Amino acid sequence: MLGIEFRDLTTTDDFARVVEFEKHIWGYAVGDDVVPLPILAATVRRGAVLVGAFDGPAMVGFVFSIPAIYQGRLSHWSHMLGVAPPYRGSGLGRRLKLVQRERALALGIDLVEWTFDPLLAPNAHPWEIQYCAALAATLKGEDTRVIVRSAPPSSSIPVSENPGTGIDWSLEPSFGSIQWQS
Repeated sequence: MLGIEFRDLTTTDDFARVVEFEKHIWGYAVGDDVVPLPILAATVRRGAVLVGAFDGPAMVGFVFSIPAIYQGRLSHWSHMLGVAPPYRGSGLGRRLKLVQRERALALGIDLVEWTFDPLLAPNAHPWEIQYCAALAATLKGEDTRVIVRSAPPSSSIPVSENPGTGIDWSLEPSFGSIQWQS
């Protein structure tokens, strides 16, 4: 894992590679939840973060977040983080989140949000909430804040309509708390 290189993805070829990676790791077909190339291109050119993790020439992970406004505050919505199966559990997802944090701060963004459904999403493990809390505590000492918003997932609601569990990750210094909201 030491040889992993993180690169900003900015070209049409990069975007096509991400689309193929999404299909590969999640078994998506065209028209499923794949973020299409034109959306990747348009959002990256307007402040989105799209970073790939590479082991040599092979893409083994990526993170994608887009500019957003939350309660009047400029933020980033972390839409996807994907890691190839052989690299899961290796800490690569955490490293991608840290790279995402660096990129967001460089853009002047101090809040990253995301949701996951722990019952339906294949990459949202039961330890996700504890992971987020631990991540917040280790990013800058105790100088970050995570707010976990929970809405109980329901197997009768499609994941696209289920609010799942939400994470607000404040990147600002001067916060040292984890807040749980249900």
